[in-house]
Amino acid sequence: MLPLANLVGRLGGLTAVLVGLTLCAIIQQQVSGDFPVPATRRQGVDTRPPQAAKVSRPVTATSLIRQVRATVNEQRATLVRRAFGIQDVPRTNVRLVRIDRAGGWAFGTYAVPPPAGMDAMPHSSLFVARRSGKTWRITLAGTGEFTRLVRRAPVTVIPEDQRPFLERYDRATAESGNTSAGLALPWRAGQSWTVRSMADLSGLRFAGGDGRVLASGAGRLYRLCARSPRRGMLLLIHPDGMVSEYYQVADVPDLEDGALVEQGEYLGRISTDRPCGGPAARGRAAAIFTLLSGEHALSLEGTRIGGWTLHTAEGRFYADRSGLRVGSGDPLLNFGPDSAVPASTSHPSGRLA
Repeated sequence: MLPLANLVGRLGGLTAVLVGLTLCAIIQQQVSGDFPVPATRRQGVDTRPPQAAKVSRPVTATSLIRQVRATVNEQRATLVRRAFGIQDVPRTNVRLVRIDRAGGWAFGTYAVPPPAGMDAMPHSSLFVARRSGKTWRITLAGTGEFTRLVRRAPVTVIPEDQRPFLERYDRATAESGNTSAGLALPWRAGQSWTVRSMADLSGLRFAGGDGRVLASGAGRLYRLCARSPRRGMLLLIHPDGMVSEYYQVADVPDLEDGALVEQGEYLGRISTDRPCGGPAARGRAAAIFTLLSGEHALSLEGTRIGGWTLHTAEGRFYADRSGLRVGSGDPLLNFGPDSAVPASTSHPSGRLA
């Protein structure tokens, strides 16, 4: 029995020695870096699932609007400063009418609101945009490039039946001073509305009658500023390229941009809403009307509309019809585009020149 016990004791000691040697080997491998590495790090190659490749984000409508604002500030700042008598150009309100993301084309409107408290129309116009790489090339109306791009743009952006109006709108810039024949005042013929000239004599503020604002002539209609289909400043391009604009108009009909409207068609109702920016107008509801040639407001001096010739002699507004003179703040009878009412008809104001 004794030899057997001695053998077991010797084997136990040998086992302890072997275990100790094994532990030492493991520690040495950890310290020396010889311990087997996970398969994902073997031979210096990272075999973990690769991260998704970065994909270039498409040019968004937000970036396009930002570039339109920058272009307006660059190319129209002098005009806006002179019109509003300011140094800092207000934030431009941009509205995309149509955009073809795949083809890289866009068409829209912009309006720069006047400073708060100023009695003036927003400075407004149109633009065409063509994508070039990751940016957009913005072309504002009033340049030869605008006409060229209007002709090249796909029908998804500028339908064929709208091109002649937009081309003529741009050419009207070179013909500033010519007034459009056949326009009526923007309310129902036979009604007398109170008319006041704006402070800068660039437009008319009118109210009265049934409150319905009507198209002064036939043309293609576009909305500016508001996204809501019942709001917006209205820009109407007439066949000869002249433009009439309507502001502070509510209950705007839900027409597609570029829709053809007839003379006398309903455009909305007088209001105090100013969707292009700034607080609502003070006082009672009214609408503002002006005429443009290109992006330039036409002087009222010598303008014939609704059977009257408008004048701004010595900075004062009045309308004349065969010696009958109506001043700012007096009711003005709309004779319609063809002056169907004889010139000798008595006028509600009772004033003669």
